[in-house]
Amino acid sequence: MSGKNKLPLGKTIYSYNINSNTVSPGVAMTPLVADGRDAWRNIKLYSISVYKYQTGSYIPVKSQHFEYSAFITNHIPAAQTYLNWYSPIESQLLNLQLPVNGQDKFPHVSFTIICGGLKLIKETDTLYDDQYTSRKVITSTTYQYEGQHLQPSSSTTIDSRGLNQTRHFWYPFQSGLPGYDATQSSMLSTLTSNNRIGFPVEQKDSTDGVLMHTARQEFRYLGSYPLPGAIYFAHRAGADFKKTEVLAYDNHGHITEQKGDDGVLTSYLWGYNGLYPVAKIIGASYQSAFQLVSDAALNNSSISDQSMRGALDALRTGLPGARIWTYTYLPGIGVTSEQGPDGTLQYYSYDSLGRLISIRDNEGNILETHSYHNVNP
Repeated sequence: MSGKNKLPLGKTIYSYNINSNTVSPGVAMTPLVADGRDAWRNIKLYSISVYKYQTGSYIPVKSQHFEYSAFITNHIPAAQTYLNWYSPIESQLLNLQLPVNGQDKFPHVSFTIICGGLKLIKETDTLYDDQYTSRKVITSTTYQYEGQHLQPSSSTTIDSRGLNQTRHFWYPFQSGLPGYDATQSSMLSTLTSNNRIGFPVEQKDSTDGVLMHTARQEFRYLGSYPLPGAIYFAHRAGADFKKTEVLAYDNHGHITEQKGDDGVLTSYLWGYNGLYPVAKIIGASYQSAFQLVSDAALNNSSISDQSMRGALDALRTGLPGARIWTYTYLPGIGVTSEQGPDGTLQYYSYDSLGRLISIRDNEGNILETHSYHNVNP
């Protein structure tokens, strides 16, 4: 809704497929219900349609349509039994007396719990022409899943021109991944045993059946814990090369130093007792930056903005050849100032609810303002 003339700007419609409840009515006069626990497959987001409002009508802008499949992984037998008649005397609870009103004394129900996941198997995206809605660009993506943990194993996208782009994924729990030596394979096993299996570690992209490039994530230990290390790329069938590499982490698992394929170091200092990155330095090592800033300042979670900026100014004087960004924060709310390599500052202000209300430059000039209004539907 436009705040100026109260006319609608557009609308977004979400459509769902809702299947009927598959829970049985159960056994009368008891709490017994044969529930297969398969409600996870009963509600599906079917489509999202975005419209703009123009000259009294809603005009389609874009839409997404989704198709799903229920992947059943297991069937677990289950049963419930209920004591339908009882005696107030505990010692007589199981006495073989006639049930009340002809009801079973121990009604029983058996059923099967269905395990699995409802997975997206196809997404169709439609983008409409701004002037002629009969003209549109349609892109269709289909998804395949591996059978062990139902993670995506591949996606294939076909656009309106018929161009076919396929992406394959591999995960830590899959054995025999190409390119991983014994040390890296051991780290993949550790990731799997720690149940860190939901992210791909290798990816291959093809266009019309021709391999275009490969990306592979390697790891390094922080203590006995594997964390991302180097990323390798390969173009077509060529040899892989190291695209970027994480060289060091702090004890919180934050990246403190990494190196790109150009050999340039990027370092990060973390402040407010390890909660937030307060400096990004391109062209200098972590150790050379860390030794310039007071450890007491970095570990002070209640330090003032002015004091933090003063402590971080030592980076600019001590590392004249580096490009440096520094930041201050209101812990729990957000960034309060940002200073770039050219020394210019921007200040961020928040309201009592923690919402951004203004951005100002080094001289106090307003660059952005944000207003919030509660509107009754």
